[in-house]
Formats: sequence, structure tokens, C-alpha cells
Amino acid sequence: MQKKTANSVRMLKSTSLVLGQNQAKWATSVVLAKSVPSYMEIVGMIDDAAVDADKDILAAAITKNETRDNLEEELFLCCSGLISIANYEKNAELAQAVKHTESSLEKMKDDQLITTGKTVLALAKANAKKLEDYGYMAADITALETLIGQFTAVQATPRSEESTRVAAKMSMNEIIRKAKELLTDQIDHQMELMRRREPEFYNAYQSARKIIDIGVRHEKKEKTLKAEGERQNPEADTE
Repeated sequence: MQKKTANSVRMLKSTSLVLGQNQAKWATSVVLAKSVPSYMEIVGMIDDAAVDADKDILAAAITKNETRDNLEEELFLCCSGLISIANYEKNAELAQAVKHTESSLEKMKDDQLITTGKTVLALAKANAKKLEDYGYMAADITALETLIGQFTAVQATPRSEESTRVAAKMSMNEIIRKAKELLTDQIDHQMELMRRREPEFYNAYQSARKIIDIGVRHEKKEKTLKAEGERQNPEADTE
């Protein structure tokens, strides 16, 4: 979540908290009794939007990683059988094509792994009968082909994750916009009526409505402390 968005969310939640703690005070106002519950409902959507987005991204990442691990394992087993055939037959070309270790497969980029998988699959089909003698059966070749197809399908996960993030950001921004609109167009004006009747509630609300940039505040504090230190010890930086 970007700093600007995080600051807005912090303000919205703080305001919602103050309103929730003072329900007995605003519930007596007909207009606030209508607008405040709507506002609190909208603010409640913020966490749901963030959780759903994170859940979708995490699930996609787990699926991709598991599929890749399975493909790497199956590829290595197939390559082991094929390189045994190549060594027995003194087939240097075949040996070179399937000379892949577990480590080299792990280091391959997604596209490269898929290309390698297709090459090995073609060689496995061409040497299917020989592979059976090494314990790599037709069902294993089918499993390899299936895994290549599955990983090809999920290989675009980074783009899918980015789309999910964009959608989540748009949804979050829309929620924030609606919540702010309800505050500025209705609740802020309605709360002015509480200034004399409920001054403590009014002041707490106004404090919550201020957007505090935590990052900037910390940065300013650090600069202030540094400046004070330099004033107290002006020769600290001189040699």
C-alpha cells in the first residue's frame, strides 16, 4: 500500500473509531444516524478489499511454485533416463540435449524451463521404448507432458498478479473516494452541530480527520534531533 493511500486509510479508520466510540452521542441526530452507519460500512470494506487481493495473489503464487517444482522433478527424472541411454549408445548429441541437473533446472527462467521441457518431452517420446528399460514408463511421459501444459498455463502468473494488484488498487481507491466524499459532503457539516453540544466528541472527531503522514513525521523528527545534536556539539563533524 502506498504511503498516501496508507495515510488516508489511517485517517478514515481513526474517524470511524471515534464515531463508533461515541455512538450514543450521534445517534440522537437524525441525519448523523443515517450518514454515519453508511460511512462505517464503507470503511469496513477497506480490509476486505486488501485481504481478498492478498489472498488471490498468494494462492496464484503457491500454485505456480508447486507446479514448477513438480515439473523440475519430472524433467530431471526423464533426463536421467535419457542421458543413461545416450551414454550407453555413445550418443553425444542426445547427451548434450538432456544434460540437465536439478540445480540447472532450478536456475532456469520460466520460459527457458518450458522450452527445455518441450525438447526433453520430444526426445522422451522418440525413445519411449528404451526408457521403459530404465523404469521411465509411458505414464511418466504423459505426466511430464501434463506438467508442461500446466506450468505453461500458470507461467503468466506475474502478469495476473499485477492485474490483481491494479484491480485491488482501483477498488481501494474507489472505497477511499466514497468514504471521503461522505465525510466532506455530509458528516463534516453535520458534526459542526456537535461543536457546542458535545465539544469533546467534536474535538476528537476533528483530530481524527487530520491525515498524519507518519513517514514525514518520523523524517522531520530525525532531522530535528540531528540539528539539535549539531547545535550542542558544533565541532563533531570537524577533524
